[in-house]
Amino acid sequence: MKLHSPEFERKLRRSVKTTIRRSPELKREARRTNRARHYSARPLFRLAFSGVTAGLTWIIAQKTGYQKPALVFIGIWLLGWISALVQSLAHQLYASSDLPALSLLPIEPRVILRQQLEKFVLNTTWLLVDLLAMLGALALFAEIPFWQCLAIIPIAILGWLTTLALVGLAIVYLPWLPYPLITAAITLSPFVFLVTRAFIGPALLAGLNASANTLQLILPTAWPMSLFRLLSPNPSWFELLFLVPSIALIFTLRQTYVRIAAGYQFSETIQPESSDIIPDEESAITTVDPDAPTRVGLTAIEEFIQTRGFLATAPWSKEGWLETRLWQWMSSQERKLAEFVFPNAVQMTKTWKKAFQHLSIGLAIGFTLRWVNTGLSFWVTGGAMLLPALRVAACFYGNGRAFHPMFCSGVNIQLYAVYPIGYRGLSRVLFKYSFVQLPLIASFLIICGLVMAYLFGWPFPLAALNGFKAAFFLAALRLIFVVFAFSSGTNDSSRLRSDTFLMIVMFLTLGSIFLGLAIAGLFVPQPILSLGFCAGAMVVAWLFWRAYGFFYDANRFDIMNLPKQQL
Repeated sequence: MKLHSPEFERKLRRSVKTTIRRSPELKREARRTNRARHYSARPLFRLAFSGVTAGLTWIIAQKTGYQKPALVFIGIWLLGWISALVQSLAHQLYASSDLPALSLLPIEPRVILRQQLEKFVLNTTWLLVDLLAMLGALALFAEIPFWQCLAIIPIAILGWLTTLALVGLAIVYLPWLPYPLITAAITLSPFVFLVTRAFIGPALLAGLNASANTLQLILPTAWPMSLFRLLSPNPSWFELLFLVPSIALIFTLRQTYVRIAAGYQFSETIQPESSDIIPDEESAITTVDPDAPTRVGLTAIEEFIQTRGFLATAPWSKEGWLETRLWQWMSSQERKLAEFVFPNAVQMTKTWKKAFQHLSIGLAIGFTLRWVNTGLSFWVTGGAMLLPALRVAACFYGNGRAFHPMFCSGVNIQLYAVYPIGYRGLSRVLFKYSFVQLPLIASFLIICGLVMAYLFGWPFPLAALNGFKAAFFLAALRLIFVVFAFSSGTNDSSRLRSDTFLMIVMFLTLGSIFLGLAIAGLFVPQPILSLGFCAGAMVVAWLFWRAYGFFYDANRFDIMNLPKQQL
């Protein structure tokens, strides 16, 4: 079953053009409306991005003098795309703007699923362009003849399909991973590398060159790229074996489709009728049906209202040490806000216990592997620090349900804006929620700094100090991220007004100053001076938060997101 008819569309276009030619008024209207054409610069930026990736591939091959580190870099680059593609696929299947209309049509869910998957695959063709550009740059470096360069096309297609297979496996079997946080960390990594390339660039390049063979074996996205070495003058036919696991991964696409299709249904969620809030068990009215909701008498309801018992909320879980400290730190009003932001309570203590436990196990495995393979030990140790770091970062920057968007009357309104909740009150709750974890995140980063000092041969006191300063900057970023959370639900930058221009200039200035102070605080060798830069960065972050609060409290913008007009 098709959702559209190309023949009907062609006939409709011809009929519209014929009708316009016969009417002078429609001709004038058509010339007037067609004059305003809309162009998008996205294809140009995307082609420029492909050129940048090709240039990086060339630089790595030139610096190392070998093809294999550049091929492994392409594999790492594909692995980094998986998180963003998982988010894109999840949005296309479960949150696309087309789904409300498609669900009302008399068509089967599998037809809708097939159409949404086709859209997703079409959007990922830019990945294929990137692969062709990167492999083409490597072919120019290796001076491969033109007729052999045609083999790059099937290698790129194989790498593209392998990546799509890994995306399908991730969304089916690993849906619990924090993909938005992973994508954000990967997006920020080029900027971090750009700033710190003089310090960690040579070490990363040397590590990539030394562990290229190991990464080629353990990275599934590097398997199809290894076939490129068959184009060299003296090929090693051992590389042809990587074709077997790559094809095996591609064959999992069918099983992934079956798993997704089995649970892809459109149905209305009907919640069972809830019981009354019972102040005491004696006032409950028993029913014959044990599954029926429990009710209370009229007298109990009147007493419940008079004593204001209906305003009470469920007790917040304070079983953990962090939860208890946070509850004691907050005022009575902040506790009510915390129960609104985290209706199901929080589990900070349990999260931190798992993070330190996973860090300990991963580091133990990584250091044990040094007796087997140094390169493999390096990457396992790095992964052992990265994965728990993503978990604790998600806990540290959590906002609960406060900024959850709700679609209402054509606009998106965040949940907190429906209630009388202010900018400062909600911010204080989120700040205390994060800052109560600050000692633990400082300890975590100091441990990671000491491990990195051991791997790279840095001084241990300097590494511990940098870990402490990194925790300090994470706390300062919390103020800025709260501003972004509020800004995501407003139209603060969608109107061309003088105060909007002033606000954008102010925030760009403060953000640049904060970034400069953060870089100086991390890399200035004098401890006292670097701590002064850290304190300055915290002050600038606080000014950033206060400046946005001034515009917010002055009602300079609406607390909603207007949908974009489609022309």
